[in-house]
Amino acid sequence: GVFPKASEALRWPDFAMSHSEDAAVATSAPIPRSGEGGADGVSAEAPPAVAVTIDSARVHFVPKEMEGAASPILMSTANSAGAGKAYMAQQPFSDDCEGGRMTDADALDAVLGDGSLVSGTSVEDLSTVSDDDDKSHRSGNTHRSRKSAMTARSLAMTEFAGGDSMLESDHDGFRWCCSNLFSIPCCSALVYVIVLVLYTVFFLLFIAWVAHSPVPLDKWDAVEDLDPFPMSERAHLNALSNITTFARSKVGVSEVPESQAACNFTCAGGLASGMSFPVTMKLDAASLALDPKDGGFDAHTVYPVLLASVDFETWWLAADRNDSSPSYFESHTTEQGMQYQYLTDVCNLPPEYTTTTTTTTFHPASISFSFTVQGVDYSALEVDPTRLLAFERLVQRAVSVEVGGLATPEDVMLELHPGSVVVDCNVVVPPGDRPTAAVESLKYSRSSGMLARVIQSRLAEASALWAVSTGNVVVVGISVPVLSVVGHPVAEAQSAVVTAAEEEEEDASGPADVTTAASTTAVAAISLGTKFENQKSYVLACIVWSAKKLEWQRAHNTLSKADLGMHCDAVGGMGGKPCSKTLDEEVRLTAAGECITTRNRTVINNVCMAGANFAGKVSLTPCNDLTGECLKVQKPLSMWPCHSCMVNTSHLARGSSDLLLYKSLPRFEVTISNLEEIQPEITPRAYVLSASMDEGQRLEGPWSKLYDPDNPRPADWIQPYDPAVTQLKADGHESIVSYYQNEMSLKHLNRVTLNPPQCIASRGPLYLVACAVNSSVYQDFEFKRGQEVRGPPFNDRCVAISGRCGNACMNRPDLSMLHCSADGEIEQARLVEPLKAPKNEAVIVKILVLTLLSGLAVKLLTYCPGIFTRYPHAHKYCSQMTQKFGYIAVCIPSGGESKSVVLRNMIGAVGCEPPGCQCPYHVVFADEGHRGHMKVMWEHFRNVVHTLSIQNELGGLHNDIVRVFFEFWTEDTKKMTLKALEAKKIDEKDLARISGQNTLKKFKLEFNLSDDDVKQLQDDIDALANNLRDTSRSTDHHMHLDDCVHWPVGEFQGEKPDSTARGLLCKPLRLHYVARAKPPEDERTMRVQGVARGMWCYDILNKDTDIREWLNARRRAWRYGGSLEVRGSGVAMRRCLVPVRTSRGKAGGMNFVENYLHWYNAMLRSENRSSSHLLSHFSFRKREVQRVRLFSICDARHQYQPDFMRTTIPFFFKAHTKFCELDEDVAFTQTPQYFPELKDASDYLDNNNAQFFRLNCMIRNCCGGVTSCGTNGTWLLLERKWEHIWEMPDYEVLQSGPSGEPVLVENRCFHESCKVEDTASSLQQAKIGRRSQYVNRRLSYGMAKNPTDYLAAVQRWAEGGVVLSLQTFLHIGHRAYMIWIALALYGMFFISLYRLVYMAQESWLVTLIPGFEQSDYDAFGDFWQPTLRNVVNVVVDLPLDSMIDDYVDIVTYVITYFVGILSSCIILAAVTRAFSRCSRRLGRPLPDSLRWWARLAISLDNLTYFVWCWTCFFWIAFNYMSIFCKETYFFEGLLMLKASVVLQVFTWGIIICATARYSFQEALEANEVTAICMDNIWRSTQLFYMGAPLLVYSIIMGTRDYAKWRSFRQDISYWEGGDRGVTSKNIVKYWTLFLILLAIVAWWVVFTSEKIPSSAASGLVVVSLIALDVTHPCAYLWLGEASLEYQKEKDKLQTRLQKLKSGVWWRSCIYAVVLNERSTSIVKWLGPTQQLLMPCLMVFLPQLGLTQAFMLLISSHQ
Repeated sequence: GVFPKASEALRWPDFAMSHSEDAAVATSAPIPRSGEGGADGVSAEAPPAVAVTIDSARVHFVPKEMEGAASPILMSTANSAGAGKAYMAQQPFSDDCEGGRMTDADALDAVLGDGSLVSGTSVEDLSTVSDDDDKSHRSGNTHRSRKSAMTARSLAMTEFAGGDSMLESDHDGFRWCCSNLFSIPCCSALVYVIVLVLYTVFFLLFIAWVAHSPVPLDKWDAVEDLDPFPMSERAHLNALSNITTFARSKVGVSEVPESQAACNFTCAGGLASGMSFPVTMKLDAASLALDPKDGGFDAHTVYPVLLASVDFETWWLAADRNDSSPSYFESHTTEQGMQYQYLTDVCNLPPEYTTTTTTTTFHPASISFSFTVQGVDYSALEVDPTRLLAFERLVQRAVSVEVGGLATPEDVMLELHPGSVVVDCNVVVPPGDRPTAAVESLKYSRSSGMLARVIQSRLAEASALWAVSTGNVVVVGISVPVLSVVGHPVAEAQSAVVTAAEEEEEDASGPADVTTAASTTAVAAISLGTKFENQKSYVLACIVWSAKKLEWQRAHNTLSKADLGMHCDAVGGMGGKPCSKTLDEEVRLTAAGECITTRNRTVINNVCMAGANFAGKVSLTPCNDLTGECLKVQKPLSMWPCHSCMVNTSHLARGSSDLLLYKSLPRFEVTISNLEEIQPEITPRAYVLSASMDEGQRLEGPWSKLYDPDNPRPADWIQPYDPAVTQLKADGHESIVSYYQNEMSLKHLNRVTLNPPQCIASRGPLYLVACAVNSSVYQDFEFKRGQEVRGPPFNDRCVAISGRCGNACMNRPDLSMLHCSADGEIEQARLVEPLKAPKNEAVIVKILVLTLLSGLAVKLLTYCPGIFTRYPHAHKYCSQMTQKFGYIAVCIPSGGESKSVVLRNMIGAVGCEPPGCQCPYHVVFADEGHRGHMKVMWEHFRNVVHTLSIQNELGGLHNDIVRVFFEFWTEDTKKMTLKALEAKKIDEKDLARISGQNTLKKFKLEFNLSDDDVKQLQDDIDALANNLRDTSRSTDHHMHLDDCVHWPVGEFQGEKPDSTARGLLCKPLRLHYVARAKPPEDERTMRVQGVARGMWCYDILNKDTDIREWLNARRRAWRYGGSLEVRGSGVAMRRCLVPVRTSRGKAGGMNFVENYLHWYNAMLRSENRSSSHLLSHFSFRKREVQRVRLFSICDARHQYQPDFMRTTIPFFFKAHTKFCELDEDVAFTQTPQYFPELKDASDYLDNNNAQFFRLNCMIRNCCGGVTSCGTNGTWLLLERKWEHIWEMPDYEVLQSGPSGEPVLVENRCFHESCKVEDTASSLQQAKIGRRSQYVNRRLSYGMAKNPTDYLAAVQRWAEGGVVLSLQTFLHIGHRAYMIWIALALYGMFFISLYRLVYMAQESWLVTLIPGFEQSDYDAFGDFWQPTLRNVVNVVVDLPLDSMIDDYVDIVTYVITYFVGILSSCIILAAVTRAFSRCSRRLGRPLPDSLRWWARLAISLDNLTYFVWCWTCFFWIAFNYMSIFCKETYFFEGLLMLKASVVLQVFTWGIIICATARYSFQEALEANEVTAICMDNIWRSTQLFYMGAPLLVYSIIMGTRDYAKWRSFRQDISYWEGGDRGVTSKNIVKYWTLFLILLAIVAWWVVFTSEKIPSSAASGLVVVSLIALDVTHPCAYLWLGEASLEYQKEKDKLQTRLQKLKSGVWWRSCIYAVVLNERSTSIVKWLGPTQQLLMPCLMVFLPQLGLTQAFMLLISSHQ
């Protein structure tokens, strides 16, 4: 809407577009000129033709006559009166170099009076301007006109800025504002901040947890390097920790004897004066067996442990259950502990007689065998009567079937024993059957396997037994069935006693059955088995402790129901079918008061008896016949293990002496307890009674005694069944009845006596602690006698505790003992305390925590700048930008590189000249070596440029011929290698490329040029090639003089340019060869910075001396005090001395070049300039200062690409500004170093430094804090007065001459006091508030150094950093206080981290939060800590409340700390923002934005990074200590796993977010993405391990250099050829080899050692990863030339034997195996693999979590 009508102003025919990279050029119809024609300003005549140039930012209308010589700008506008005007801005370079010039800015100001602008409008947009818009302007519609103008202005600003959506504020620290919050960059930035916050909080939690986490329960002893003492069960620990609950559990211990007679001095142990004595322990803890919910410990079986100490500090185990009698406390309380016991006989009485008659006594036969059932749990079977009965029934049925039906299941008697299940089987064959057939049937079934299969199948199919099954049921070990007859030996089974008639029958018909009958007179007996198995019976114990009742019991064998109440003091028993294996009608009998209670499954019945007064609790428990042990719990009567007994019938009735076999109850134990309130008259007696169960369970009786020892009988008249016994003695001897028969023995079940066989201690003071432990302590564990144990509190291991103290076996009452009362008891409060888990407080853990804190602090310095959004800038280059600069220069410093290397650099420097440059463009070759052959090469190169520059019409390229040709040349040489260009004889193919011969061929083909067209160019290029072939070197003999040559000539008065110079002077390109004076210096004198004896200097009047005399004055240089001195001291005293070289390093050379260019432009500006001087075309108005300049540094091994300048220049301009507004706060831009021949996989020494450039720099760029890396940096030098070339010296140089002469120094833009001038210069800019811009594009291609040179560079950078750090902190330089402030803030932050971890106190933490009082904190804690406890319980399974409290405290402290730090940052931001309002008026003495603070923090990181080199050595030592030393730190494996996973997620989240923010923007802006990859992270880890010794070496050498500089101002800013390079390479070679060999030794030690620490596995994993990380650098340094050596020797090594004998062949093989892409790919993925696998191993090796955290801290920081 601001252009005239298209129909009137412009005619648009078809365009004939011509190809150009940066613009599309078209010819069009004429355009009207302003002031011509009619009322609308339209010419009536045909206006001249124009060329329309459409570039990235503007539409240019160029008159045809100016095409090729100019790129003018035409703007069409419409004023308020409707008159259309056209303005033409003449391009500054015309053939005649005459006429004025209007800048784009001036033209636009003139055109747009209202500030509106349409720029970047396309031709199509111009052709579609409507008539309505034009009419609206002509009719005076000002509202719409203004609206259109504002819209146009917005469009112009957006177009110029490249569409940047970020809003900029110089003083806004955070800049969260995004125009599109849902764009990928904004979302990535927001996610980055969130992830960083979570990362910081969680890492603080992790480090605090490492420092304060409770040690796992099973590692409490290991913390003190003690043998294990198992803890109580986890579920009981909280109850044990409760002192109130624990006080109810008491255990008494006998006194420490002081008499020597009570001590045993013959004990084992070898102690001097060693002694031992028995110790009695008494338990009284009713709550032990209760559920933990009820305040108990669920401790049913409790064992005694005795602990001893002589000083209350060191404790050991004096005795345990192995030394105790009994081995455990059979009762927990005194009430239950006093128990009377009575053990019955093995066999009860035989059956009673009923009649006396003549009958036949049968001799029964039995078949015995055994087998083992595997796959069934005996213990589970034994405690479950139902399953036990089912098991026996199934086996009985199976056996009865396999005897051929000759026996019923009831005839099969079984006895079960442990060992899976061992079954002893005894089959009684009924009388009349033939046992022989049964035996044969069993033998056949056994041999055929049928017996085993039948039993297996029946057991396997029984679902009732599945619960006790442990696997497949298998029957094995079936013994051979053995036949026997009662009363006869097995061998005489076939000769049993038979009648005469049967003997005759046997003679006639064969052998008879072994079961025979004999006619005899005997008692007709009913066997006990028949009596009890066929009817239900009661078994009752009657206890008496009254003498009268005892006399009555001795006189009676049968009792009635009434007698039970009258003559028993206590009763108890059970009822059922004894030995029947059925649970039907099981009855339990208990008594209290006058009543006996009968209980079965459904009925409870009370039978009361007059006169009864029952007391106590009676129980009957069967015993095992094999072991003799009795059960501790009652068992149903039907499940008792009955056995067979035999009796001689002669004792039943006078007559026959045959044996009678009958079933008997097993031996069982009768106990009575709960008699604490009873005072028995006599020792209680027990009588066992039996009666048939009646209906209704009325206990009617009669009750007969099953055991009758009161009646005199022979002692051996009844015995357990034994097949080997043929008869029992019947000598008629009668036993004597004792008064103590049936007497019960008193036993204190809650008492044990420990009698340790080894010595407890030496005579003297002794502490004894009685400890009652739960049975869980002994689960798969046994104590070692004398093992050292942890001291008090003991309630973590003991469920009851008490202690005694005294002078053992020594009566010395005068000796006092700590914590010992007057009555010899240890204070209970010293033994029992609330349980608190120990912490990992070993020194090694504290150092580890300090290491992690250091890593986190440095990590935050790396990551925190990413919270900002990067500074916006103009995204598109336009030629008008170059008007803002006084000049643009590319400096190429070189000291020792070859001609080809320097030539490659100059090719790129010329080729990257910005298109349409409107200021001088200087390419300066700074030859620090003063080499004559380099000057000759430069001259040949100059000739090539000169020839190209004067051929304007060549190929129709006009002014673009130089740029196009050099673009081709750059493309052809950018990937050449240093090895090829520095060869003694350059290969002809490489020579053709570097000399431009190949480029010329391509150029001719591209533009169809003939040989005649490029004849002169061909000659110049051939001459250059011939010069490159000449490898001879020459040195300038006038090295003490400056040698400066420029092109084109003719700019200065007195110079005689050739005929083409006039056209060259109108072009921006300038070439310079500058060789700074390098006077010889006596090796005996120190090379100082300043004027000293032996140093070269020159004199001037003062610092205001005419700048034009600068080079002339330098030519008059002389050596102070030397033989070449040409001036007297008097003259020198009256004048100021200036050192020729204040710095001999790179910085000095660059400062000289900058001064040279300043002088050069000043000379052009002077009155004595030629008529064709440059400033007549570039200086628009007379200025007193030189305008800002761009000064780019490109080291000789690098080459700028053609788009370098046009990509870099927009970063110096503000975004969203009306016109090209320069941002002078931008100090420099930095592009990454890129070495194309070194792929990430083969970059063994990390020459690309990829992680720094691809991650760290992108994060730092968010606050403008990227540090200059020397090369590839472009500096914006601020305005400088024309006469300013000398200045007063500062502290960096000597400030006076040897005799007190005044000294001046030449102006210095770059820092000269150390070897890292780039870092130092960046620091200078950061202190004054300027910033940097990072251009993450491959705009420069470098050639990698060889390993020696690269490691020397790494060492040099570190050494320079040490020097710079010392210079910064130990001297008050310009604004050094800013770094001190940053250091103070950082130090406070680090100290606060340490205090958080080791001195966390609520009062201190609360002070971090402004306006937050302790009461507020307490109230807030009460509100949220219960919720936090629940969260902790969910995340971590902790057995102790105190451990939960520890975790809650850790989280609380960290959250409070983080809120406090966040509050401090907000306050700092507020104060900074408030100060920013007046900061510029005060000269910006302090940072006025948070990003400035961030830049200072980055500078601090650059100054202190070498300080953390110790972390590498500590980490390596830490892991080897884990292998060779005992472990002293322990963590929860599962929690370590969870923490590790979360840390990995956050760490990688930060990296992904950081790279995503830039990757998408770079893809949109340049279609180029340079992102970090796994190789880069791996290489940075390699450099961490590899560079640690280099940093130590650098600290030593840097401190030494600083001392030289500080003491003598010795120049330490330079380095020489092999400056410590060989030493650096050897350090890394041997260090990496040492790490690999040490890892191999560690593996060998571990596999050959019998006992290794538990942490050895984690240590081995880490040291192996370290060794693999440094394998490639080690092999590369040792074998880097192996392949070349083999190629040289290949012809000599023809046979295999020759190869095997050759070391060269072996080295080449190792090189091929190790240094290849496949092995690199394998090793590099070990890192990600271990990131995935380590968490899985952390469950078993929690120490790997520390490895994971440490690796995450170093993985992305360099």
